[in-house]
Amino acid sequence: VSKEKLLAAIPQIKIQNFIFKNRDGIRFDDYTNNWGLDFATYSNGAVYGDLDNDGDLDILLNNINDKATLLENKINNSNNFFRVKLEGTLDNKSAYGSVVSIFSNNIEQKHTLISGRGYLSKTEDELHFGLGNSSKVDSVIVTWPGGYEQIFKTDLIVNNTNILKYDKALLKKKIIADSTLTHLKEYNNESKIIYKDNDIDFIDFNFQRTLPRKFSQFGPSLAVGDLDGNGKEDILVGGSRAMNENIFFQNTDGTYERTQLNLKTDPNKFQEDSGICIFDIENDGDLDIYISHGSSQYSVDSDLYQDLIWINDGFGNFKILENGFPEIKSNGSAVKSCDFDLDGDLDLIIGSRVKPMSYPLSDKTFVLKNISNSKKTKLIDVTSEVFPNIDFGMVSDFIWSDFNNDNWPDLLVASEWSPIRFFKNNYGVFTEVKNSGIENHSGWWNSLLALDIDNDGDTDYVSGNFGENTYLKANMEMPISILAKDFDSNGSIDPFISYFLRDSIGVKKKFIYHPMEDVIKQYTEIRKKYNSFGEFGDDTMDEIFDEKISSDAIKKSSSWMKTSWIENLGNEKFKIHALPDKTQFAPIYSILSFNYDEDEYEDLMLVGNDFGIETKQGRADALNGIILRNLNGKGFEVIDFEKTNFFVPGDAKSLIKTVNSNNEILYLVSQNKDSLKVFKTSKLIQNKIFDWKKNEFKCKIAFNSNNFKIIERTSFNSFQSQSSNKIVVNSQARELIFYNNQGDIVRKIDLN
Repeated sequence: VSKEKLLAAIPQIKIQNFIFKNRDGIRFDDYTNNWGLDFATYSNGAVYGDLDNDGDLDILLNNINDKATLLENKINNSNNFFRVKLEGTLDNKSAYGSVVSIFSNNIEQKHTLISGRGYLSKTEDELHFGLGNSSKVDSVIVTWPGGYEQIFKTDLIVNNTNILKYDKALLKKKIIADSTLTHLKEYNNESKIIYKDNDIDFIDFNFQRTLPRKFSQFGPSLAVGDLDGNGKEDILVGGSRAMNENIFFQNTDGTYERTQLNLKTDPNKFQEDSGICIFDIENDGDLDIYISHGSSQYSVDSDLYQDLIWINDGFGNFKILENGFPEIKSNGSAVKSCDFDLDGDLDLIIGSRVKPMSYPLSDKTFVLKNISNSKKTKLIDVTSEVFPNIDFGMVSDFIWSDFNNDNWPDLLVASEWSPIRFFKNNYGVFTEVKNSGIENHSGWWNSLLALDIDNDGDTDYVSGNFGENTYLKANMEMPISILAKDFDSNGSIDPFISYFLRDSIGVKKKFIYHPMEDVIKQYTEIRKKYNSFGEFGDDTMDEIFDEKISSDAIKKSSSWMKTSWIENLGNEKFKIHALPDKTQFAPIYSILSFNYDEDEYEDLMLVGNDFGIETKQGRADALNGIILRNLNGKGFEVIDFEKTNFFVPGDAKSLIKTVNSNNEILYLVSQNKDSLKVFKTSKLIQNKIFDWKKNEFKCKIAFNSNNFKIIERTSFNSFQSQSSNKIVVNSQARELIFYNNQGDIVRKIDLN
């Protein structure tokens, strides 16, 4: 038998290659069919270059066991181009590693010369720049390997190849930006806040092979409060599995002293803190601690999920509250306090994300009413009374906020496979707002933040989502979906995700996301249906799981994966706006508001990434932390790192702000299995800082321009994060007006 016949007998599925047109520097449009790639191949290499010297780039594809494909660029327009060929030093003649920047019509373009691009592929060494209608290149800067720059301003010829030679006599060292000119500086050493998380790795995929990500590495949580009663804010860091909790008590000079505490009851400390809430449960003037336990590492109803309350003696010493609240053994994800029934004490809601080892089922959420008095400390479960017949779903985060301005705190819920949900407080009993205006925007929501973005007197919201830098693309017409049940009756839920993908002839259909080997490990019966990867790969999701076996399965979908801000339109209606594209590079977890540019509008600080994504896609790590400037309530723009110095490249989860003894604001970020990062503003900013008094519910900040914004007392929390709720105002503010929960003015502060 000839080799050709043997190769022909091997099954293969040829599919289209893809080509995308750069729309705006970040987003790309699928131009596969428009640009002539509407044919199927089995390609494993691609290069580009001007093969016919006509000034445009052609493409060459390598195809396995087939002829190569040459795609000649037949572009016919008047756009100009500029090509660069570098001549480097004797030991690097091609100058690999050089960065070339060209400047034309005040626009900079940049290319890096490397020896290979793509799989076993090498493009030409000449760098090609498109100029559009521009007919001139003003200058070229070459940063040679070693960091030295050389500037070229003469003999730069458009529509030609320009040879640029290394000249030692013309080099200058590249100037590194002065960190003192950036908005923030790292402040760990000066503050003496030194901490590294050592979360023990747990492989969630050993229990459910087709999970989209791990649910066991969301810590550590962070919370702020004056725990030792000296009038200064301290910082509590939650404990991962087998780790102590840590409190950084603040000294009079603004530095912190670390104290390790064991706020766990398991002798091995295997409880893992998820949500943390610092609040005064007894109304005795000191702050107590509620710790929700989670992490998905233990079986359902394990004692290691039991939540704990620690009572403060007023000096930072804690004892456990025995028999003061119900048994809560859900896989916790969030806990938030609020006096939702307006009886003068703080109540709690405790959320759960996923039922352990049973994704996408959710564990139980609890609402606890505080009935403490001078003789007893007690919380009771009132979930079914105040949220009758409500399934909260896979809760990631909550926020208490009066979204309809009736002076009763309402509730927003962020969860997976769900839209942001709004629950209206009807005098202590909640009903869901079904027609919010964004009820069709189902996502994988992670977090919530409340603030008055547009300074119109009502509260708007920001919500972290999974982002769009992912294989799992979704929109209203082609959502991602999940199908789940115990298909093989072995006691384990089998979840399978699907998304829209082109078939072998270029038609988008709903295919299963997971590789066949993972599907078999999760649901072994599938082997009886498919004898080959080819058969499996050809079938759509509906063909793999036909109606006969899937009719009684859990079915959910998500069509909006963008991190967004939510505009409060009034009358319990909302409008969703995607945040800038750079915030969509990875999942966003915690968010906080602060004033970057000292104007009247609150800006945003966001952190994220997820290092626990399943292996087909790999970890989501494209975010380095991001700061957004508020464009006067009309949207947000990204502030470049060179201006902010805000750099958080790890698996960032919690983000808080606190005020030190010097009236300086510190920003702290926790990273799973990595160091806690601390930032402070580089320059002295003359802010005024105020505390809330008892029974104050909202604050109106009036500005010299006669504009104003509203702040709610519960607005300072996000994903596993409880920030300082101190009110920080700048020189633009003229007056503070405080309101109680009846809407009455109880205090005014003239700032002039």
